[in-house]
Amino acid sequence: MVEVRPDGKISFPLIDDLMVDNLTIPQVKEALTKQLAQYVRDPKVTVAVKKFRTITVQVSGEVRNPGLYLLQPDSSISDAIAAAGGLTPDADGTRIKFVPKSGGVSLVNLDSVADTLGEKRLQNGDQIIVPEVPKVMVMGEVRSPGMYPLKPGSRVSDAIATAGGLTGNGDVTSVRVVFSQGGTGSFNLRDFFLNGDQTNNPIIRNGDQIIVPALPTVTVLGEVNRPGLVQVEAGSTISDILAQLGGTTPDANLQRVELTIYQTAEAAPITQVFDLTKADGNRPISVPRSASVVITVPKIQWQVTVLGEVQRPGTYPVSESSRLLEVIGKAGGPTDRARLDGVRVYRGGDFADPESVVVGREHLLFEGDSKENPQVKPGDVIFVPETKRIDWDKVIKLLTGLKLTKDLLE
Repeated sequence: MVEVRPDGKISFPLIDDLMVDNLTIPQVKEALTKQLAQYVRDPKVTVAVKKFRTITVQVSGEVRNPGLYLLQPDSSISDAIAAAGGLTPDADGTRIKFVPKSGGVSLVNLDSVADTLGEKRLQNGDQIIVPEVPKVMVMGEVRSPGMYPLKPGSRVSDAIATAGGLTGNGDVTSVRVVFSQGGTGSFNLRDFFLNGDQTNNPIIRNGDQIIVPALPTVTVLGEVNRPGLVQVEAGSTISDILAQLGGTTPDANLQRVELTIYQTAEAAPITQVFDLTKADGNRPISVPRSASVVITVPKIQWQVTVLGEVQRPGTYPVSESSRLLEVIGKAGGPTDRARLDGVRVYRGGDFADPESVVVGREHLLFEGDSKENPQVKPGDVIFVPETKRIDWDKVIKLLTGLKLTKDLLE
């Protein structure tokens, strides 16, 4: 019996050492016959393998039982992985590293029929390394947060879809990515979801983390039908926000809607005033995520200003049912010089287009006719003009004063 030495050679009488490593049985028989023919006429050689020598192969990484394994010399990479219990669920069978003892590294794809390297015959001392499948962490406002396998070329939107998609609170305009190779970024995926634009939808890699934030919220108080918290999408206007809460009440003062931002307890709040009757209602607002934002819709102030020939000109509170004569009465009534057939009402304080109302003749007020006694509205300005008739009392007083002066001078 001849034993194959660790160096792959055998020693046999009459011939030098013969290298038999990597030779088949017929090839060994042919080599021995050729060498012995130099000394023996027509030698008869029989070769049989009594016992195979095992090889040692290391299998590591994502296999169920990593370690060193004794295998038959004709074993393949697939055989070695099977001996180690097979691949784990996290194994990437497309990028297995084969490190032969002779040097170099090859990648093996066990999922590809075209890749025959998986059946390569192993040698003693070879190594097989099974990597973990690339993964990405998806957190925040997705339906199923967690770690997910990553296919080559996957983008942020692919990872979000794998995690079940966005919840109703997810904000696609500010998706945050923490890159495993360093750095972070915030990406607006709105254009991707609307028209497939990939500009802000980067390719992700193994170990990246994706955080989908919740939509920012705003507290709405005052004259709205359903006061409370509301989520705000990017580009929303105050009119949009109020519409989500059922709109405003009839008493809402749309000219003085306030948006207040509370950044910190130490910093003073920042307040902006919006006139929703003008272009302000369609102007997008910015809602900081780190701040508390409150929108207040005030109640309209039912006040009317009375000027001109009344006893006490000024501003007076009124109700929804108040009428013109009632307000003039609050101002003490007209003076003797009031012209009651030409009272002017400036609706909402707009002096460009006054409404003329006849509320009486001379110094007498009419009663009972709604045309002469219309309802007033918040912000109205009422002007009672002075009559043009001669004030004989003043004339007599003036003449009397002149006569006294003349008498004194004489």
